[in-house]
Amino acid sequence: MEKIMGKYNRVATTVEKQVDILFSRGLDITNSTEVRQKIENIGYFKLKGYCFPFYDQKDHFSSGITFDQVYESYVMDQKLHLCLLGLIVRVEAQVKSRLGSFLALKYGPLCYLDEDFFRASEYQSSFLNKMTDDEAKAENRHELYASHYRGTYENTFPIWVAFEMCSLGTLSKFFSDMKTADQKAFSRNIYGGVTNKRLENWLHYLHWFEIAVHIIVEHLRDLLLPILSFHRKTLSFVRI
Repeated sequence: MEKIMGKYNRVATTVEKQVDILFSRGLDITNSTEVRQKIENIGYFKLKGYCFPFYDQKDHFSSGITFDQVYESYVMDQKLHLCLLGLIVRVEAQVKSRLGSFLALKYGPLCYLDEDFFRASEYQSSFLNKMTDDEAKAENRHELYASHYRGTYENTFPIWVAFEMCSLGTLSKFFSDMKTADQKAFSRNIYGGVTNKRLENWLHYLHWFEIAVHIIVEHLRDLLLPILSFHRKTLSFVRI
């Protein structure tokens, strides 16, 4: 039986009304002007996600909960994201730079277009298709280098530009699809004797860790941040 989808029938509310709603639900608000500004910057929909752990029942805050406590959980969430994802971004940038340089010097900037570069022809097709998607995303982000290389070099991208456009997941698969000899040479020469299998697994797990970070932080927010927010003075150790 086909499921009938309902239409969203609620009306939009002003920020002032949103502040009133929070207050009516038992949230302690002492400076409505400051609260309004923070809601404008965060968005009421996002903020609601940080309110749920502070409820003692549906749509009602536990006694004594202040807006500052809810806002502190949002700030802590952002710091966790910045800390964990910042480390991943640094590692990703390093591998892209080193692998791109290694391959360009050994085989040339357009090495990945050689039909014999990958271990199998379908791996090359897969990467080229992914590159098309990555190029479109780079264009949507208004990355000027993508337009420059497409217009100036007839839509051909040297390996270091291709890596700049690609995601960590694509990079991980690229390394897995390289010929074993090249994997071993790169791992041995660039990472001090690390085996190619270990580096391959490392990139694979790093990709999944990047995905998991978002899930982990969501659960930390729901389970830990409400507790930590009661003692937010102790959070001064967090420095980004």
